[in-house]
Amino acid sequence: MHDSPFYDEIVALGRIEAGREDLLQILEARFGPDVAAEFAETVNAIKSEEKLSELHRLALKKRTVNSFRRAFMFCRRD
Repeated sequence: MHDSPFYDEIVALGRIEAGREDLLQILEARFGPDVAAEFAETVNAIKSEEKLSELHRLALKKRTVNSFRRAFMFCRRD
């Protein structure tokens, strides 16, 4: 079963969902629930583990919500 493409796809989807949840939790903890809500729709549409990982690092590093917003918009252009 672990060699199944279907299994691999389900595992990848689980990692993406967890990455989305983690990112939104970081945004809420650092900048408040309104900021997390502001980004929720866009974050929940991301399908790339790499992009979520990059945004996760940005959410941890940026000192202000405005600096995160700028980085988020630049990051999303890729």
